[in-house]
Amino acid sequence: MVTFLTIPIIASGLGPEKYGIYNFVLSFGMYSFLLANWGFLAKGIREVASNQSVNTVDDIVSTRLALWLIGTIIGTGIGFLIWKNSEISYLIILAQLSNLGTVFIVDFYFLGRKNTFIPGLLRFISQLLFLMLIYIFFMNDNSLLTLFIILIFIRLFEGLLFFGIFKLRSNTRTVPNIKFKKSLLILWSNFHLGLGSKMGLITLSLPLILIPFYFSEAILGIYSVAHKLFLLVITVFSVFSVVLAPQIIEYLKFDKNQQIKMYRKTLWAAGLVALLIGVAFYLIGVRVIELLFEPIFQQAINYIPFFALLIPVWAIYIVTTSFINNLGLDNNYSKISVFHFIISVVLIVITLKILDPRYTILALGLSTLIATIQLHKRVINFINIKHG
Repeated sequence: MVTFLTIPIIASGLGPEKYGIYNFVLSFGMYSFLLANWGFLAKGIREVASNQSVNTVDDIVSTRLALWLIGTIIGTGIGFLIWKNSEISYLIILAQLSNLGTVFIVDFYFLGRKNTFIPGLLRFISQLLFLMLIYIFFMNDNSLLTLFIILIFIRLFEGLLFFGIFKLRSNTRTVPNIKFKKSLLILWSNFHLGLGSKMGLITLSLPLILIPFYFSEAILGIYSVAHKLFLLVITVFSVFSVVLAPQIIEYLKFDKNQQIKMYRKTLWAAGLVALLIGVAFYLIGVRVIELLFEPIFQQAINYIPFFALLIPVWAIYIVTTSFINNLGLDNNYSKISVFHFIISVVLIVITLKILDPRYTILALGLSTLIATIQLHKRVINFINIKHG
Protein backbone atom coordinates (compact mmCIF):
# COMPACT_ATOMS: atom_id res chain seq x y z
CA MET A 1 0.00 0.00 0.00
CA VAL A 2 2.83 2.40 0.88
CA THR A 3 4.63 1.59 -2.39
CA PHE A 4 1.38 2.27 -4.25
CA LEU A 5 1.26 5.79 -2.81
CA THR A 6 4.76 6.65 -4.05
CA ILE A 7 4.04 5.79 -7.71
CA PRO A 8 1.75 8.78 -8.55
CA ILE A 9 3.96 11.14 -6.51
CA ILE A 10 7.13 10.19 -8.38
CA ALA A 11 5.41 10.00 -11.79
CA SER A 12 3.71 13.38 -11.40
CA GLY A 13 6.88 15.00 -10.09
CA LEU A 14 9.05 13.77 -12.94
CA GLY A 15 6.62 13.86 -15.87
CA PRO A 16 6.40 11.18 -18.60
CA GLU A 17 9.86 11.66 -20.14
CA LYS A 18 11.88 11.72 -16.90
CA TYR A 19 9.71 8.96 -15.42
CA GLY A 20 10.55 6.88 -18.48
CA ILE A 21 14.26 7.58 -17.96
CA TYR A 22 13.91 6.66 -14.27
CA ASN A 23 12.40 3.26 -15.05
CA PHE A 24 14.85 2.61 -17.88
CA VAL A 25 17.82 3.32 -15.60
CA LEU A 26 16.34 1.16 -12.82
CA SER A 27 15.94 -1.71 -15.30
CA PHE A 28 19.55 -1.28 -16.45
CA GLY A 29 20.68 -1.28 -12.82
CA MET A 30 18.69 -4.47 -12.26
CA TYR A 31 20.57 -6.11 -15.15
CA SER A 32 23.95 -5.19 -13.65
CA PHE A 33 22.76 -6.77 -10.37
CA LEU A 34 21.83 -10.06 -12.03
CA LEU A 35 24.99 -11.88 -10.97
CA ALA A 36 24.62 -10.77 -7.36
CA ASN A 37 20.99 -11.88 -7.32
CA TRP A 38 21.53 -15.09 -9.26
CA GLY A 39 18.77 -17.21 -7.75
CA PHE A 40 20.10 -16.78 -4.21
CA LEU A 41 16.64 -16.12 -2.75
CA ALA A 42 15.40 -19.55 -3.86
CA LYS A 43 18.73 -21.18 -2.94
CA GLY A 44 18.71 -19.58 0.51
CA ILE A 45 15.12 -20.59 1.30
CA ARG A 46 15.77 -24.12 0.10
CA GLU A 47 18.95 -24.58 2.18
CA VAL A 48 17.69 -22.85 5.34
CA ALA A 49 14.44 -24.87 5.21
CA SER A 50 16.47 -28.06 4.79
CA ASN A 51 19.22 -27.64 7.39
CA GLN A 52 18.57 -24.33 9.26
CA SER A 53 22.25 -23.37 8.77
CA VAL A 54 23.37 -19.78 9.38
CA ASN A 55 26.51 -20.45 7.32
CA THR A 56 24.29 -20.33 4.24
CA VAL A 57 23.49 -16.69 4.96
CA ASP A 58 27.13 -15.62 5.36
CA ASP A 59 28.12 -17.45 2.17
CA ILE A 60 25.32 -15.86 0.15
CA VAL A 61 25.93 -12.32 1.46
CA SER A 62 29.68 -12.56 0.80
CA THR A 63 29.02 -13.94 -2.67
CA ARG A 64 26.50 -11.20 -3.44
CA LEU A 65 28.95 -8.54 -2.30
CA ALA A 66 31.71 -9.74 -4.62
CA LEU A 67 29.34 -10.21 -7.56
CA TRP A 68 27.74 -6.80 -6.97
CA LEU A 69 31.18 -5.20 -7.32
CA ILE A 70 31.88 -7.11 -10.55
CA GLY A 71 28.44 -6.26 -11.97
CA THR A 72 28.80 -2.57 -11.04
CA ILE A 73 32.16 -2.26 -12.81
CA ILE A 74 30.82 -3.98 -15.93
CA GLY A 75 27.55 -2.02 -15.90
CA THR A 76 29.34 1.31 -15.49
CA GLY A 77 31.64 0.50 -18.38
CA ILE A 78 28.73 -0.43 -20.65
CA GLY A 79 26.83 2.70 -19.61
CA PHE A 80 29.66 5.04 -20.59
CA LEU A 81 30.35 3.05 -23.76
CA ILE A 82 26.76 3.44 -25.00
CA TRP A 83 25.66 6.79 -23.56
CA LYS A 84 29.09 8.44 -23.27
CA ASN A 85 29.38 11.33 -20.80
CA SER A 86 25.60 11.87 -20.46
CA GLU A 87 23.10 12.15 -17.61
CA ILE A 88 21.96 8.55 -18.16
CA SER A 89 25.53 7.26 -17.64
CA TYR A 90 25.77 8.92 -14.23
CA LEU A 91 22.26 7.86 -13.23
CA ILE A 92 23.22 4.28 -14.06
CA ILE A 93 26.07 4.54 -11.53
CA LEU A 94 23.60 5.72 -8.88
CA ALA A 95 21.18 2.90 -9.72
CA GLN A 96 23.99 0.40 -9.26
CA LEU A 97 25.02 1.97 -5.95
CA SER A 98 21.42 1.56 -4.77
CA ASN A 99 21.83 -2.19 -5.31
CA LEU A 100 24.47 -2.38 -2.57
CA GLY A 101 21.83 -2.36 0.16
CA THR A 102 20.03 -5.27 -1.52
CA VAL A 103 23.13 -7.41 -0.97
CA PHE A 104 22.35 -7.48 2.77
CA ILE A 105 18.62 -8.28 2.54
CA VAL A 106 18.60 -11.79 4.00
CA ASP A 107 14.84 -12.34 3.85
CA PHE A 108 15.47 -15.93 2.73
CA TYR A 109 16.77 -16.78 6.23
CA PHE A 110 13.45 -15.84 7.84
CA LEU A 111 11.30 -17.27 5.03
CA GLY A 112 13.18 -20.57 5.15
CA ARG A 113 12.20 -20.73 8.83
CA LYS A 114 8.56 -19.95 7.91
CA ASN A 115 8.78 -16.51 9.48
CA THR A 116 6.97 -14.07 7.19
CA PHE A 117 6.30 -11.47 9.88
CA ILE A 118 9.81 -10.04 10.19
CA PRO A 119 10.43 -9.59 6.41
CA GLY A 120 6.98 -8.01 6.04
CA LEU A 121 7.53 -5.65 8.97
CA LEU A 122 10.99 -4.55 7.84
CA ARG A 123 9.80 -3.88 4.31
CA PHE A 124 6.85 -1.87 5.61
CA ILE A 125 9.20 0.25 7.76
CA SER A 126 11.56 0.95 4.85
CA GLN A 127 8.68 1.77 2.48
CA LEU A 128 7.14 4.13 5.02
CA LEU A 129 10.48 5.89 5.43
CA PHE A 130 10.83 6.08 1.64
CA LEU A 131 7.43 7.75 1.38
CA MET A 132 8.37 10.26 4.09
CA LEU A 133 11.65 11.14 2.37
CA ILE A 134 9.87 11.53 -0.96
CA TYR A 135 7.50 14.04 0.65
CA ILE A 136 10.25 15.93 2.48
CA PHE A 137 12.97 16.09 -0.19
CA PHE A 138 11.82 14.94 -3.65
CA MET A 139 8.63 17.01 -3.82
CA ASN A 140 10.69 20.17 -3.32
CA ASP A 141 12.79 19.83 -6.47
CA ASN A 142 11.40 16.84 -8.47
CA SER A 143 14.97 15.89 -9.36
CA LEU A 144 16.17 12.50 -10.60
CA LEU A 145 19.36 13.00 -8.61
CA THR A 146 17.43 13.52 -5.37
CA LEU A 147 15.26 10.49 -6.10
CA PHE A 148 18.23 8.18 -6.63
CA ILE A 149 20.03 9.45 -3.51
CA ILE A 150 16.89 8.65 -1.49
CA LEU A 151 16.75 5.21 -3.13
CA ILE A 152 20.39 4.50 -2.25
CA PHE A 153 19.78 5.46 1.38
CA ILE A 154 16.55 3.46 1.73
CA ARG A 155 17.92 0.26 0.24
CA LEU A 156 21.05 0.46 2.39
CA PHE A 157 18.90 1.12 5.47
CA GLU A 158 16.65 -1.86 4.67
CA GLY A 159 19.57 -4.17 3.93
CA LEU A 160 21.43 -3.34 7.13
CA LEU A 161 18.20 -3.65 9.13
CA PHE A 162 17.66 -7.18 7.75
CA PHE A 163 21.28 -8.19 8.31
CA GLY A 164 21.44 -6.70 11.80
CA ILE A 165 18.32 -8.53 12.99
CA PHE A 166 19.63 -11.77 11.45
CA LYS A 167 22.88 -11.36 13.40
CA LEU A 168 20.99 -10.73 16.63
CA ARG A 169 18.70 -13.74 16.21
CA SER A 170 21.42 -16.13 15.03
CA ASN A 171 23.95 -14.85 17.61
CA THR A 172 26.82 -14.83 15.08
CA ARG A 173 29.60 -12.24 14.83
CA THR A 174 31.11 -12.98 11.44
CA VAL A 175 31.11 -10.20 8.85
CA PRO A 176 30.83 -10.51 5.05
CA ASN A 177 34.09 -10.42 3.12
CA ILE A 178 34.90 -10.37 -0.56
CA LYS A 179 36.37 -13.64 -1.86
CA PHE A 180 36.12 -13.60 -5.62
CA LYS A 181 37.21 -17.20 -6.21
CA LYS A 182 34.77 -18.67 -3.68
CA SER A 183 32.00 -16.37 -4.95
CA LEU A 184 32.48 -17.51 -8.54
CA LEU A 185 32.38 -21.15 -7.41
CA ILE A 186 29.10 -20.57 -5.54
CA LEU A 187 27.74 -18.72 -8.58
CA TRP A 188 28.64 -21.65 -10.82
CA SER A 189 27.07 -24.17 -8.43
CA ASN A 190 23.88 -22.10 -8.56
CA PHE A 191 24.08 -21.55 -12.33
CA HIS A 192 20.88 -23.26 -13.52
CA LEU A 193 18.68 -22.04 -10.67
CA GLY A 194 19.96 -18.49 -11.10
CA LEU A 195 19.61 -18.55 -14.87
CA GLY A 196 16.02 -19.73 -14.60
CA SER A 197 14.94 -17.14 -12.03
CA LYS A 198 16.76 -14.22 -13.68
CA MET A 199 15.48 -15.00 -17.18
CA GLY A 200 11.92 -14.63 -15.91
CA LEU A 201 12.75 -11.24 -14.40
CA ILE A 202 14.56 -10.07 -17.53
CA THR A 203 11.71 -11.22 -19.73
CA LEU A 204 9.15 -9.20 -17.79
CA SER A 205 11.31 -6.07 -18.04
CA LEU A 206 12.02 -6.38 -21.78
CA PRO A 207 9.49 -3.70 -22.83
CA LEU A 208 11.08 -1.23 -20.41
CA ILE A 209 14.42 -1.64 -22.17
CA LEU A 210 13.17 -1.92 -25.77
CA ILE A 211 10.40 0.71 -25.95
CA PRO A 212 12.80 3.73 -25.93
CA PHE A 213 14.61 2.34 -28.98
CA TYR A 214 11.38 2.24 -31.00
CA PHE A 215 9.36 5.07 -29.48
CA SER A 216 10.40 7.62 -26.81
CA GLU A 217 11.15 8.00 -23.09
CA ALA A 218 7.78 9.76 -22.71
CA ILE A 219 5.93 6.73 -24.12
CA LEU A 220 7.94 4.53 -21.79
CA GLY A 221 6.95 6.77 -18.87
CA ILE A 222 3.26 6.32 -19.68
CA TYR A 223 3.72 2.55 -20.12
CA SER A 224 5.60 2.42 -16.79
CA VAL A 225 2.62 3.76 -14.83
CA ALA A 226 0.45 0.78 -15.80
CA HIS A 227 3.44 -1.56 -15.50
CA LYS A 228 4.11 -0.43 -11.91
CA LEU A 229 0.47 -1.05 -10.95
CA PHE A 230 0.71 -4.51 -12.54
CA LEU A 231 3.89 -5.28 -10.56
CA LEU A 232 2.17 -4.33 -7.30
CA VAL A 233 -0.61 -6.81 -8.02
CA ILE A 234 1.80 -9.58 -9.07
CA THR A 235 3.74 -9.09 -5.83
CA VAL A 236 0.85 -10.89 -4.09
CA PHE A 237 1.68 -14.08 -6.00
CA SER A 238 5.45 -13.61 -5.64
CA VAL A 239 5.05 -13.41 -1.85
CA PHE A 240 2.72 -16.42 -1.92
CA SER A 241 5.24 -18.50 -3.89
CA VAL A 242 8.02 -17.61 -1.43
CA VAL A 243 5.85 -18.54 1.56
CA LEU A 244 4.88 -21.75 -0.25
CA ALA A 245 8.50 -22.85 -0.75
CA PRO A 246 9.12 -24.51 2.66
CA GLN A 247 5.76 -26.30 2.37
CA ILE A 248 6.77 -27.79 -0.99
CA ILE A 249 10.00 -29.11 0.54
CA GLU A 250 8.00 -30.77 3.33
CA TYR A 251 5.56 -32.34 0.85
CA LEU A 252 8.47 -34.10 -0.86
CA LYS A 253 8.24 -36.59 2.02
CA PHE A 254 4.69 -37.65 1.06
CA ASP A 255 3.51 -40.07 -1.63
CA LYS A 256 2.82 -39.32 -5.29
CA ASN A 257 -0.93 -38.83 -5.02
CA GLN A 258 -0.62 -36.34 -2.17
CA GLN A 259 2.05 -34.34 -4.02
CA ILE A 260 0.06 -34.15 -7.26
CA LYS A 261 -3.10 -33.29 -5.32
CA MET A 262 -1.32 -30.44 -3.51
CA TYR A 263 0.20 -29.15 -6.74
CA ARG A 264 -3.10 -29.14 -8.65
CA LYS A 265 -5.04 -27.58 -5.78
CA THR A 266 -2.46 -24.82 -5.51
CA LEU A 267 -2.59 -24.11 -9.25
CA TRP A 268 -6.40 -24.02 -9.31
CA ALA A 269 -6.55 -21.76 -6.27
CA ALA A 270 -3.90 -19.40 -7.66
CA GLY A 271 -5.58 -19.37 -11.07
CA LEU A 272 -9.03 -18.57 -9.65
CA VAL A 273 -7.70 -15.80 -7.40
CA ALA A 274 -5.65 -14.39 -10.28
CA LEU A 275 -8.70 -14.27 -12.55
CA LEU A 276 -10.66 -12.38 -9.92
CA ILE A 277 -7.77 -10.00 -9.33
CA GLY A 278 -7.40 -9.51 -13.09
CA VAL A 279 -11.06 -8.50 -13.36
CA ALA A 280 -10.68 -6.15 -10.38
CA PHE A 281 -7.53 -4.67 -11.91
CA TYR A 282 -9.42 -3.98 -15.15
CA LEU A 283 -12.31 -2.32 -13.31
CA ILE A 284 -10.32 -0.40 -10.70
CA GLY A 285 -7.08 0.35 -12.58
CA VAL A 286 -8.72 2.91 -14.85
CA ARG A 287 -10.20 4.79 -11.88
CA VAL A 288 -6.86 4.73 -10.04
CA ILE A 289 -5.09 6.40 -12.97
CA GLU A 290 -7.91 8.92 -13.42
CA LEU A 291 -7.88 9.90 -9.73
CA LEU A 292 -4.20 9.75 -8.77
CA PHE A 293 -2.23 10.67 -11.87
CA GLU A 294 -1.83 13.92 -13.76
CA PRO A 295 -3.74 14.37 -17.08
CA ILE A 296 -0.50 13.87 -19.01
CA PHE A 297 -0.41 10.23 -17.78
CA GLN A 298 -4.02 9.38 -18.65
CA GLN A 299 -2.94 7.45 -21.76
CA ALA A 300 -1.73 4.76 -19.36
CA ILE A 301 -5.39 3.72 -19.12
CA ASN A 302 -5.00 2.13 -22.57
CA TYR A 303 -2.57 -0.42 -21.10
CA ILE A 304 -4.79 -1.54 -18.22
CA PRO A 305 -6.91 -4.11 -20.15
CA PHE A 306 -3.76 -5.73 -21.53
CA PHE A 307 -2.11 -6.05 -18.10
CA ALA A 308 -5.40 -7.37 -16.70
CA LEU A 309 -5.13 -10.25 -19.19
CA LEU A 310 -1.49 -10.86 -18.26
CA ILE A 311 -2.17 -11.14 -14.51
CA PRO A 312 -3.61 -14.71 -14.42
CA VAL A 313 -1.01 -15.99 -16.89
CA TRP A 314 1.93 -14.54 -14.97
CA ALA A 315 0.47 -15.64 -11.61
CA ILE A 316 0.27 -19.28 -12.72
CA TYR A 317 3.80 -18.97 -14.11
CA ILE A 318 5.10 -17.73 -10.72
CA VAL A 319 3.45 -20.55 -8.78
CA THR A 320 4.65 -23.21 -11.24
CA THR A 321 8.23 -21.94 -11.04
CA SER A 322 8.03 -22.14 -7.25
CA PHE A 323 7.37 -25.88 -7.54
CA ILE A 324 10.12 -26.29 -10.15
CA ASN A 325 12.60 -24.48 -7.86
CA ASN A 326 11.85 -26.50 -4.76
CA LEU A 327 11.67 -29.85 -6.51
CA GLY A 328 15.27 -29.26 -7.56
CA LEU A 329 14.56 -29.21 -11.31
CA ASP A 330 17.07 -26.42 -11.90
CA ASN A 331 18.32 -27.70 -15.25
CA ASN A 332 14.80 -27.89 -16.68
CA TYR A 333 13.97 -24.49 -15.23
CA SER A 334 16.97 -22.77 -16.84
CA LYS A 335 16.38 -24.30 -20.29
CA ILE A 336 12.68 -23.39 -20.36
CA SER A 337 13.40 -19.88 -19.05
CA VAL A 338 15.93 -19.24 -21.82
CA PHE A 339 13.38 -20.53 -24.32
CA HIS A 340 10.79 -18.20 -22.73
CA PHE A 341 13.19 -15.24 -23.05
CA ILE A 342 14.02 -15.91 -26.71
CA ILE A 343 10.36 -16.23 -27.74
CA SER A 344 9.53 -13.05 -25.81
CA VAL A 345 12.30 -11.03 -27.48
CA VAL A 346 11.16 -12.10 -30.94
CA LEU A 347 7.47 -11.41 -30.27
CA ILE A 348 8.09 -8.08 -28.51
CA VAL A 349 10.38 -6.77 -31.26
CA ILE A 350 7.81 -7.74 -33.89
CA THR A 351 4.99 -6.00 -32.02
CA LEU A 352 7.08 -2.85 -31.52
CA LYS A 353 7.96 -2.73 -35.21
CA ILE A 354 4.45 -3.18 -36.61
CA LEU A 355 2.07 -2.27 -33.77
CA ASP A 356 2.47 -0.26 -30.53
CA PRO A 357 3.72 -0.90 -26.94
CA ARG A 358 0.34 -2.21 -25.75
CA TYR A 359 0.80 -5.38 -27.76
CA THR A 360 4.13 -6.16 -26.11
CA ILE A 361 2.00 -7.18 -23.12
CA LEU A 362 0.08 -9.70 -25.23
CA ALA A 363 3.41 -10.95 -26.59
CA LEU A 364 4.60 -11.50 -23.01
CA GLY A 365 1.36 -13.30 -22.19
CA LEU A 366 1.68 -15.69 -25.13
CA SER A 367 5.33 -16.55 -24.49
CA THR A 368 4.66 -16.98 -20.75
CA LEU A 369 1.73 -19.30 -21.40
CA ILE A 370 3.91 -21.51 -23.62
CA ALA A 371 6.67 -21.58 -20.98
CA THR A 372 4.21 -22.35 -18.16
CA ILE A 373 2.81 -25.36 -20.03
CA GLN A 374 6.32 -26.74 -20.42
CA LEU A 375 7.11 -26.17 -16.74
CA HIS A 376 3.84 -27.84 -15.73
CA LYS A 377 4.73 -30.95 -17.73
CA ARG A 378 8.14 -31.14 -16.04
CA VAL A 379 6.58 -30.99 -12.55
CA ILE A 380 4.07 -33.79 -13.27
CA ASN A 381 6.73 -35.96 -14.96
CA PHE A 382 9.13 -35.51 -12.05
CA ILE A 383 6.56 -36.58 -9.44
CA ASN A 384 5.49 -39.59 -11.53
CA ILE A 385 9.06 -40.73 -12.21
CA LYS A 386 10.18 -40.20 -8.62
CA HIS A 387 7.48 -42.52 -7.32
CA GLY A 388 7.72 -45.03 -10.16
